[in-house]
Amino acid sequence: MEVHLEPLPDGRGERLLRPASVGVPHRVSGLQPRGPRGRQLPDELRRIRLRSGDHRPGRVRGHAHRGDRRARALLRRGLVRELLRLLRLRAQDPLGGDALHAAPERHQALAPAPVPARAIQQAQSRLRDPRERLKEEPQPQARRPLIPKEEPQPLARRPLLLGSPVLDLGCLLAGAALLSALAWWWWRPDELFLLLLGLIAVRLWLAPVAIPAWRPRRVLVIGILAYAAIFSFITVTRHLTLLTHALDLGYYVQLTWNLARGAGPLVSLPEMNAWGDHFSPVMYLLAPLFWVAPGAVALLVAQAVALAVGALAVFGIAARRLGDERPAAVFALLYLVNPSLHGINVRDFHAAALAVPLLLAAIYFAERDSPWLFTLAVVLALGTREDATIPVVGLGIWLALAKRRWLWGGVTAMAAVALLVVDTRWLIPHFRGAPYPHLGRYAHLGRAVPEIMAALLLHPFRTLGALWGLPRLSYLGYLLGPLVFLPLLAPIELLALLPALLENLLGQDPVLFYHRTQYQSFVLPFLMNGAIAGYARLARARPGPWPPRALTAAMISSLAFASPTVNDLAVQRFWPRAEHRQAWEVMAEVPRDASISAQDQYVAHLSLRPLVFVFPVSLEKAQYALVNAESYPWRGLPDVRMRQEDRDVVTIAGVASESGVASPAAAAPPSTPELRFRVKYRAGPHLLLERQ
Repeated sequence: MEVHLEPLPDGRGERLLRPASVGVPHRVSGLQPRGPRGRQLPDELRRIRLRSGDHRPGRVRGHAHRGDRRARALLRRGLVRELLRLLRLRAQDPLGGDALHAAPERHQALAPAPVPARAIQQAQSRLRDPRERLKEEPQPQARRPLIPKEEPQPLARRPLLLGSPVLDLGCLLAGAALLSALAWWWWRPDELFLLLLGLIAVRLWLAPVAIPAWRPRRVLVIGILAYAAIFSFITVTRHLTLLTHALDLGYYVQLTWNLARGAGPLVSLPEMNAWGDHFSPVMYLLAPLFWVAPGAVALLVAQAVALAVGALAVFGIAARRLGDERPAAVFALLYLVNPSLHGINVRDFHAAALAVPLLLAAIYFAERDSPWLFTLAVVLALGTREDATIPVVGLGIWLALAKRRWLWGGVTAMAAVALLVVDTRWLIPHFRGAPYPHLGRYAHLGRAVPEIMAALLLHPFRTLGALWGLPRLSYLGYLLGPLVFLPLLAPIELLALLPALLENLLGQDPVLFYHRTQYQSFVLPFLMNGAIAGYARLARARPGPWPPRALTAAMISSLAFASPTVNDLAVQRFWPRAEHRQAWEVMAEVPRDASISAQDQYVAHLSLRPLVFVFPVSLEKAQYALVNAESYPWRGLPDVRMRQEDRDVVTIAGVASESGVASPAAAAPPSTPELRFRVKYRAGPHLLLERQ
């Protein structure tokens, strides 16, 4: 039997062996109790065990200890009872009792390890007269100081000692100013947040702080829950304060409502089959939410939760690739604070946003060599939108080049290209009754997917030469800056990013290459994958302090780029004002199934009905109209005129056609009648008009 003891130095330089206190709760007298912390109980069991050849009484082998495959546990009658048996082996006073008595002789399978001869002092005499012990004790030789007293301290270290308290005070003041700006809008909170980040960055540069010993998985769970709660709060309050839009939140609310009641994928924004605009069958999976809680809030919360869950995949990818859960937890947090992710989340609801966790899950399952789960994640990602095939092509490139799965990656990429052609050439035109509408952004390259691909392959320099403009270069900086350009260290992973990135860079619409839009949903997963691969390469090439410094810089940079999100947490931004409550009051007066043409900010609240239009589109079909009188004359609608004949009658002329283009008054026939409405309800500037 082995009883591991801890050395205790005595006054004359000798070592006294004594038992350490037991790190488990008990009621045994003479043994110092301590509550178990962390893995102390397995450590305590490891201290007392049999060798591999020992047996219990009756020649019955004991159970193997988890920490030592060769050991057999002694605790066959429970921990407390076995501790009572150990009283004869342990000292009565853990702080320094009599020396341990020798254990009774018995057969051992292995000879005990040789112990060098040493003198053992009685601890009682040492503790009786501490003053004599101090006199007898030789004074330790003074160590040579690292910096001699006569030499001045280097200038490089003076800011560390003199500036740190000042910076700490500055951080506290900036934090207090930020909290006050969130409560009372006396300054932009994001600017104060940037000031606080700058002070923290300088403070960490002068005096680095040790990383807290937190459990990575606990950090991951807390981060996911915090993100889901914060962004559910932000998006729902934006909706309640009329900051959401008909396109696309109102569009998806009406689509999901029709799917939930079995009416099919129909929308009226404009009136069409929804699969004729974007093919998003993944919305069928969200339809059951509307059986319980129909409305925009359900979609907004579901989107925030889905994007938060993507951190699980990031954590899994990084843990498997780096072999350490601590940097993996940091990468999960970097994903959660990424500014592009925030932009995707706060801009209403989009089915493409669901591709972010699904593509990350596909990468993770590929790392695990789970082809069936990989296929499931890819199929679900393809169901978010028809152009999700483009990032799946990048996924196939990554499988072939980075993972050396040539067949797997080649089949994935070619199947995605074929599906893209089928969707844009036949499937969506079938539901729309017209050609695919979204290729107009790439009209300078071609009118169909094969023509665009041919232009890229046959004229690459002419095509890519148009990318070297300031807006597109700044877009690349906004994508790579939060990750301190770590993806550039992984060129193979950058090749996987290329298809989704070119989809945005080659388009003529500026919203495509703005880093806080839903169009980054296909780019962000490959950015995170590239950052993890770049960090792994940095850790291999420059081990030491550089990899942790890169993660710290990435966290500060991500928070700095994501600073506009702080404004959404200000009370002035999310707290409903009087005009918001008046709008809710007016919208409550609209009959449930009545058709209505409303201004953009009202549509998402009124989309649970068969017919809802964006004012003044299809005003001649609507029974009701909801407008804000303070916004008249309406920007962008110079030909639509509203006139109040008396207190209760309003006429509107120059209404828009079904295509959404307002009819100019000069082009309208002189005999065209004006639409007359009666004011049904009025609250503040909000007018609910009923068609006469």
